[in-house]
Amino acid sequence: MHTSVPKRMPLLVGAALLLLGAKCGRTSRAPAQGTGPAKPSASGASAVPVVTAAKAPVAVKEAPDLQADSADQVMYGVRAVLTDASVTRGLLLATRGLAFEDGTRLELRSPSVTLVNALGVKGAVITANTGTYLLRKGRFEARGHVVVTRKDGKRLESERIVFDLARNLLSGDSGAMYSDSTTKRKTPVAAFELDPNLAEPVKLKAKPAVKPNTTKPSR
Repeated sequence: MHTSVPKRMPLLVGAALLLLGAKCGRTSRAPAQGTGPAKPSASGASAVPVVTAAKAPVAVKEAPDLQADSADQVMYGVRAVLTDASVTRGLLLATRGLAFEDGTRLELRSPSVTLVNALGVKGAVITANTGTYLLRKGRFEARGHVVVTRKDGKRLESERIVFDLARNLLSGDSGAMYSDSTTKRKTPVAAFELDPNLAEPVKLKAKPAVKPNTTKPSR
């Protein structure tokens, strides 16, 4: 059984989204049957995303998901390629994805992004509770217990990290902890911009030390 991507989903220049092996459908009904050609975009290109589907997941009684009800499409087992100007920047996995704005915005649950360098070699991995992928802007935002790890022990932790595909940079301004298990050093930072593989810090602002309160209480 195969289900095609919604007819409204366009192909954006420089951002090819490839969804493979995802279960898809709407929360109120099973996935649509049959296949059909994708509607061409304004540039004349057809939509690239390809989605396959099995049986819709068994419904479980839970609190209403208003965001899912308003989504263009609900997908499970999401797999996508993050690209900029036809260059692969990362490989995205997520347990669930909600497509909005003609498929150009994906709201993700439990996303994991494996970053890829210019030679196609896999590097650091980003994990988070939730995330948003904006295809038009070439931007992936991870939120909630965000952790970026490398095999050599380098690690970056924060509540919010943005991956700018065009600049190929990780950034954040909500505070973070940068650590290296080989040197046993931990560095708290307030705002930062880092190479996506945590190899060369582009900007690493040290968090200002908190001065002790030496003011004597008035009597």
